Amino acid sequence: MHRQFEMISGAQVDWGDEGKILAHMGIAKVYSFHMTLSSSRDPFCCFTTTDSQ
Repeated sequence: MHRQFEMISGAQVDWGDEGKILAHMGIAKVYSFHMTLSSSRDPFCCFTTTDSQ
């Protein structure tokens, strides 16, 4: 049995600090961006070297 429920459109967004890695440009700090859509629960993850827009 599955219970159906309604949600307001939107997403849950989180940033993660993944530490440092050795790259061709030296030692870079790596962040992860996680997003989950509230309606479909589809996840998305992206790794980046900056946590600003």
